[in-house]
Amino acid sequence: MVLTCNVNLSGAEFNSRFCSSETYWKLTTETGYRDGLNIDDEIGITFANYTKIPMHYKFGHTHIRKVNIPYDATITIFDDEFKTNKIILSEGQLITDNNDLCADILAYTIHVSPSYFIEQNSFQKIFYDSIVYKLYVSAASFLTTMETTDDLYKKILTKKGYMLALIKTPNLDLCKIAVTQDGNALKFVPDYLLTKEICVTAIKQNPLALQYVGAILQTTELCELAVKLDGNALKYVVTQTPQIRKIAVQQNSTAFKYIKL
Repeated sequence: MVLTCNVNLSGAEFNSRFCSSETYWKLTTETGYRDGLNIDDEIGITFANYTKIPMHYKFGHTHIRKVNIPYDATITIFDDEFKTNKIILSEGQLITDNNDLCADILAYTIHVSPSYFIEQNSFQKIFYDSIVYKLYVSAASFLTTMETTDDLYKKILTKKGYMLALIKTPNLDLCKIAVTQDGNALKFVPDYLLTKEICVTAIKQNPLALQYVGAILQTTELCELAVKLDGNALKYVVTQTPQIRKIAVQQNSTAFKYIKL
């Protein structure tokens, strides 16, 4: 997590500028914080908006609490979170009672560390974390030893394409749905299902998914499509033609640094 910004506000300023249309939350252990006012003038207490909560999840977190900021608090703003010396926390809600949040946490974890999952035979060997395990067994029925239906997978992949990583033997339809939602899911499409259509669909959703297209499938047409959408996709072009380079730099001048001589 990169914390590059360093802006200080009073609690009153923070509430006025940030709380009119946004709610804020904190993940906690069962006994880490109490309901109501918590004060830490030395280290500070971090919190985030709901969309950033998955990246703050750590092993041992069990509850999510809604945040209110006292007017006399001091707030420091970072890129991905806020820090305060005073915070008012609501009664904790079990994370495992929120299937959507569990799914978001798992999807984020897969996104930042996919090899962690792919290189293991099953979640039971690596996850005793109640949240991920609960999602795996109950919320999303991802255990490969359980019978699942394409309808269930389709529903999940429509929202979280990266979940393709957890499907042991996906079919072509599931792969199409996954890369349509998230082009980076192309990484988890089996080689025997990699088609021109799948690759084009993934590139249209995320041009940088070109990095998951092998040299054999990297046609001039596909590479030109990728760099037309994002010049920085030039970084992943195996065979750079003058035309591909030209298109890439025209789309984004910073793509110049990826030209291979």
